[in-house]
Amino acid sequence: MIQLTQVQAQAIRAHGAEEFPFECCGALMGVVQSGEKIVQEIRRLANTHEDERQRRFLIAPETMRDLMAEEQRNGKTVLGFYHSHPNHPALPSETDRLWAWEWWTYIIVSVQDGVPAEMTAWRLDEELAGFEEEAIEIL
Repeated sequence: MIQLTQVQAQAIRAHGAEEFPFECCGALMGVVQSGEKIVQEIRRLANTHEDERQRRFLIAPETMRDLMAEEQRNGKTVLGFYHSHPNHPALPSETDRLWAWEWWTYIIVSVQDGVPAEMTAWRLDEELAGFEEEAIEIL
């Protein structure tokens, strides 16, 4: 399970609406307590994908390096990432699966004609060779 505050959930939705018709992306920073991921910070990141930004996102390697270094410095863990699906459901695509890492949570917000809709969370399960839905608790 991953926990978000209402403000954090709204921030993800707002980011998706602002970037529409392109995919937005960001990091979920926080802590793990009793096996639950608790988001303490939503970090907007630039979608650096050069082509097909309506259907793809890319986080620059130097941004990933900086997130990992920050994790070591301040004790906040990278719990996962979020992105939007413009005019598509909040379901992981095959591309999402190919780029996913097993432990991280991936939140997807569907943005329909500029309006945020369904938001879901997923975690890659290597044994299933696919995603398993993860519960989102909004506090």
